Amino acid sequence: MRIKKQILLLLLICKLIHAQDNPVLDSLLQVLKTKKEDTSKVNLLISITELCYEDQIKDYALPAIRLSKKLNYISGEAKAYGNLGFYYTNSGNKDSAEYCFRRSISVFLNENNYVGAGEGYNNLGYLLQRINFSQNSNICFDSSVYFFTL
Repeated sequence: MRIKKQILLLLLICKLIHAQDNPVLDSLLQVLKTKKEDTSKVNLLISITELCYEDQIKDYALPAIRLSKKLNYISGEAKAYGNLGFYYTNSGNKDSAEYCFRRSISVFLNENNYVGAGEGYNNLGYLLQRINFSQNSNICFDSSVYFFTL
């Protein structure tokens, strides 16, 4: 129940941020123009995906994934896949969303990042719930809780 409240609070904050001009996003976009190809650029791209409008997420998540793979930056790849999954969920491409969330979970688990895996399972559960696979979504939510408690 606590996790659901935190997710709802996060969604509310995101909506409030987008309800007004976002100087933080503007600043990040300016920094992006001069950033070198390293892990800090990946982190910057990921931060942008979390602040930009939903229809722009793909524009920053895909370069973050490509650069993460090039740099072998596992954590960046996993986070970017999770954010790309959110984009696909909201754009109606459920198969791509599921692939991204499962890829994110897999990468996080290979890195023993259980919090990241928990977030991935939560996102996958949300997707499956939206497409009326409630039994599978419950399994994902249970997995999410399990990984958050490790």
